[in-house]
Amino acid sequence: MALRIVPPISLRQFSRVRSGFVHSAFVGSLVLCALAFGKPATGGDATGRSESSVTATRELFRRGRFVFEKNCVPCHGKYGEGDGELVKGWQVLPRNFRLATFKYRSTPYGKLPTDDDLKRTIRRGISGSAMPSFSQLRDDEVDAVIAYIKFLSPAWNDDRLHAQPIDLPPRPAWFDDPARVRQSAEAGQQLFQQSCAACHGEKGAGDGFAAAQLKDNLDKPIKPADLRKPLRSGPNPEDAYRTIMTGINGTPMPGFESTLRPAQAWQLVAFLTTLQAAQP
Repeated sequence: MALRIVPPISLRQFSRVRSGFVHSAFVGSLVLCALAFGKPATGGDATGRSESSVTATRELFRRGRFVFEKNCVPCHGKYGEGDGELVKGWQVLPRNFRLATFKYRSTPYGKLPTDDDLKRTIRRGISGSAMPSFSQLRDDEVDAVIAYIKFLSPAWNDDRLHAQPIDLPPRPAWFDDPARVRQSAEAGQQLFQQSCAACHGEKGAGDGFAAAQLKDNLDKPIKPADLRKPLRSGPNPEDAYRTIMTGINGTPMPGFESTLRPAQAWQLVAFLTTLQAAQP
């Protein structure tokens, strides 16, 4: 069953009515429900969905909103705009779900994440940020809050933004052999100097000669990651490989799927592991 996503309206616009002001969250909830579902016709709605499927979608929306309000609002804000009460002065801001720009995915650069990508972030959190691990949530709660997040942006209705995950091969067997890791890291270091050092710096400290000019998709200055620290995309070599190949949406970090062979990407991963292992 395909879910219909809410258009990019400003919910705050609906907090004012002719009779005066009303509670914006209450009005916002009414508007979301009305826009997301509408009034089903007898036996179904205008899209041909059965009345039972419309009811199920409404229930999923309500459950997802409950999980979101209970766990996500303090940081992501009432309307998912990344403006929660706790974020003042933060260096790393929460996602603005209205923009639907998700950094860590298994899909190509510029595409929306899969549900599994979103589940991974929710379950594991993001290292180096205030995004914690929500391992305590039940699977049905995670599914519901993901569905709710998709109601917050029209991007999820755009077929052009959806794509299959790229091929993510398993970690090579040589990763279990420290000598072979060092050998591969030497080749990876050469690739790093060619493809990555301009932004990340020769030693991965995020201080490359191009770093000062970098801006994100909102035209705000952005610093390249210090690759000597744990990667925000995840702690495992597979996470580093995935990020190298898919890039990071909303940033100048591109995906290298079309320019690096898998063996080369794993060599880069090996080099990154040596950078992190060298830190005290």
